[in-house]
Amino acid sequence: MAANLLLEEDVPGSKFVHASVEEHTNIQLKRWLKCRGLPTSGKRPDLIERCQNAVNNNVKIDLKVDDGKWLNLKKNPTPAESQVPYVPIQGWKKFPSVSIPKHFNHGYIYYYLVESVASVECDSNSSDDDCEDDVHTSKPFTKGMNLFRSGHVKNIHDVSCKGHYFVKASVLASYSQHSYNCTVTLSESSGSILEGTCTCSASGMGRCSHVAALLFALEDYTIEFGTDLPTCTDKLLQWNKGRRKKKNPETIFNKEYKSMKKTLKRQKKPQ
Repeated sequence: MAANLLLEEDVPGSKFVHASVEEHTNIQLKRWLKCRGLPTSGKRPDLIERCQNAVNNNVKIDLKVDDGKWLNLKKNPTPAESQVPYVPIQGWKKFPSVSIPKHFNHGYIYYYLVESVASVECDSNSSDDDCEDDVHTSKPFTKGMNLFRSGHVKNIHDVSCKGHYFVKASVLASYSQHSYNCTVTLSESSGSILEGTCTCSASGMGRCSHVAALLFALEDYTIEFGTDLPTCTDKLLQWNKGRRKKKNPETIFNKEYKSMKKTLKRQKKPQ
């Protein structure tokens, strides 16, 4: 069994990247604790103290982290991907239409959004309300989770092609009715995230909050239903329900538009 023990190199987020514990973000601290099966609740001082105690006591990585998928991968290694495939044009169906890669898990999301990139650049002239500029990539990770929890991930479709799994969706912006189109590519053999794309201005590296939201939606589905196709759709119909676009279709002749100038003038009128 000793040969199967997980090392820090085997699990994303299980290794500190800075000299001291205090230099890490809360997201990094929580991931490090989760990898060792320790509680992740509490304020920042609590997280730092808990991590420091675990370091002093040489707490090993939990073999069941991310549902034991990293241990399974170590026992049954998969070949590394040499090239990211092109996203298919045809064959897309309403999600879920095919099985999701069985090794896909939260650790891959953490690695893709946090560990694999040093910084996220953002156009300073952009007016996008979801623009990211945090060098630790904590904003895309955190905002992506909030977007998913708010039900902003809509119209999900997927397809499987040539050993790869593709999933796409439209993601509503935080404070407007505008939506962005996102696509994520996974390896069917390892479950690793190969590429993410988005139509927003902050997606130069495919790691914006909208891509993050789609990844968290995919993760939540696997936690709720597993990676195989569901045999019953009753629960699926209630999954991922959230904010909808405010639309009230009617003929243009019946539409009334209020004057903003008159509204402001009435508001300023003394009582």
